[in-house]
Amino acid sequence: MAIDSLSINSSSYTTTGSQSQQNATNNLGKDAFLKILSAQLQYQDPMESVDDSAYIAQLAQFSTLEQMDNLNTNMLTLINLQNVQLGTSLIGKEVKVTYEGQSQTGIIEKVKNLNGELTFTCNGQEYSIDNINEIINE
Repeated sequence: MAIDSLSINSSSYTTTGSQSQQNATNNLGKDAFLKILSAQLQYQDPMESVDDSAYIAQLAQFSTLEQMDNLNTNMLTLINLQNVQLGTSLIGKEVKVTYEGQSQTGIIEKVKNLNGELTFTCNGQEYSIDNINEIINE
């Protein structure tokens, strides 16, 4: 039994705010890749072995995919830290907020960063950071 080729689809990510969700149907993980590679080596025909350059290319693809995954994780961490910094800088600021078509002014009392979604409390009500129209005092 010979396995002729292996193609790797890069992971598919969708980002909402700083949340990331991995699309499991199109994802070939690290473990699956290594199992397929070891199966290729185990079941190759000794008389017609696959060229070494094919394995090197596959390992290069795997390495690139792994580095892209690490980069994505680091970027999400950076975005999360930036959200925390933004949130702490807004506490005590007077802001103009529009929510459901109505505008009001108030002072930001607290800020939450829950799963990458930055929210704040103003006048006892919680809003998304996207509802801020204007920061009145700097």
